[in-house]
Amino acid sequence: MAGPMKGGGSTSVQYITYTAAGIIFAKATDANIAVAKTLNATQDSLTDVFSPVTLATGKITTATTNSEVIEGTATAFLTDFAAGDYLFYYTASASPILLGRIASVESDTQITLTADSPVAIGATPGAYCGKTNTVIGASENIIIRIPVVPHSVANGAIAQIAMPNWNGYRIPPAVTSSDNLTTSSSMATYSKINNPAEATNSPVNVPYTIEPIWEYAVATVNDTVFATAASFPNFAYALLNPNGNSSIQLAANTLYKMFAEESFNNNGIIVSVNYPYSNLIAAGY
Repeated sequence: MAGPMKGGGSTSVQYITYTAAGIIFAKATDANIAVAKTLNATQDSLTDVFSPVTLATGKITTATTNSEVIEGTATAFLTDFAAGDYLFYYTASASPILLGRIASVESDTQITLTADSPVAIGATPGAYCGKTNTVIGASENIIIRIPVVPHSVANGAIAQIAMPNWNGYRIPPAVTSSDNLTTSSSMATYSKINNPAEATNSPVNVPYTIEPIWEYAVATVNDTVFATAASFPNFAYALLNPNGNSSIQLAANTLYKMFAEESFNNNGIIVSVNYPYSNLIAAGY
């Protein structure tokens, strides 16, 4: 992550209404950090993407608190699941409850968890099941990736792009704080192993700091970034660090929900070639 830079650029920051569909979250692994520092990363470059829970086929009909074995009916466990996935069941209100991590899949109707089920599920009426490969816990951090948007085209080439003003995701005054503004971006407890009731509580926002990840080149002559249109990035990335607040530590084996606004009124920036990096810094980079 580049540190703050000082110096040139007299052009004021040009704010716009910024909308970029396709915001995604992923674990902040070394590999993902490396991708985030690549201007032309592709749509599928990130791994460990923070996907929502996916509804699987059939119902769980047997789960007990003294056994790791889970049985289902009309299920397709061999197709829908694999060792390492996290298994969920759904309550009447359609809230996913985390049953545990899968140790092995024996058949289309039987799964073995790494530990006893935290709840008992009976055959009638049974419970719909779901899966996810990503459960955030302990001191793990998250990357947010936001697409940049072509803003104008000249002579067949992109002349400008629209990028997020990161201050829109931060608690005002943005110049003195990097903490998340929960109405614009938030992280909330969704479900925990061994405490299913927690998933039915109102989500609690987890505070985190927002630190952009960027290594844009700076011209030595005129103190600008994006000297050519080819240097425009495809995405803007930031590190979401719940441990930026010393009183926060994420719980192990817990699913968290992530949210970020995709559109801000007058809270994006227009970037052109020879863009002063002082303006980029003013927008929270």
